[in-house]
Amino acid sequence: MAAALLFLTFVLIPGVSRIKSQARAVAAAEADLAEVRKARPEIERIQKEPARERDRPDRRQREGRPLSRITSALRKRGFRRRR
Repeated sequence: MAAALLFLTFVLIPGVSRIKSQARAVAAAEADLAEVRKARPEIERIQKEPARERDRPDRRQREGRPLSRITSALRKRGFRRRR
């Protein structure tokens, strides 16, 4: 009886908690991936722009670098940075 209680306390319950935690992390990663897939056409459009248009600073947005433009496009679509 004591062995069964110890097994439940130290092996089974923590294992189930770990599985639930990993399942939540997988669900969050899948949601993030779905958001990136939705934004993919816009990301590809930004990457295909001619270099002179892409690198020219915009008056409204002084971020002319491609990575910052992709990041801002993702944020406009509702994709938030996780910490």
